[in-house]
Amino acid sequence: MKRELTRYMRPAKIVALGTAILSLAGCVKRDLEMRPDEGYVEIALDWTKTGMTSRSARYLFYNEAGMLVREVSGITDCFKGTLPTGTYHLVVHNTDASQVDWQGCEKYESAEVFAQPTQYSADHHPADGVPCILEPRDVFAVGSCNESETVKVRQMDTTRLSVTPTELTKQVAIRFTVETDGGQSVRALHGVLA
Repeated sequence: MKRELTRYMRPAKIVALGTAILSLAGCVKRDLEMRPDEGYVEIALDWTKTGMTSRSARYLFYNEAGMLVREVSGITDCFKGTLPTGTYHLVVHNTDASQVDWQGCEKYESAEVFAQPTQYSADHHPADGVPCILEPRDVFAVGSCNESETVKVRQMDTTRLSVTPTELTKQVAIRFTVETDGGQSVRALHGVLA
């Protein structure tokens, strides 16, 4: 006696069997791809110790030779990004200071803030040839992180630091004491503060 046996496979089993065969055929042995020579950096901006509310700041990253590598503006709370591995110097300053500008920022050693000259106004009557500047205000900056002098970026690692800018402007009070002999009156008082 001969028997003929015919069986049919359900479509779900065919799909499962096909998926298993394709997944095994798709596996190949390869070398692991490495990330570029970079690390991740998070540098929090802490305004609480200054007594000021959050301000927009500019981060300037310099390599060990002191050359500007990266500049990021508009940070209000934390810089998050990648940098090539290495050691960096950092300068952070607010971007909303009054009557000042920055120059020499292409090198760490020459970065400086300076008071801008202003036009003479009805309130200011300087003598001829004497430059006039208005009072610089709200100038905050820092040249290092709270935790270390430099930022060390390691490959495939996250560096977390914080910065607290300090106020660079100070208040100066000038008092003139004028003494006269007898009944003479004072007609003029001139002075220059360099």
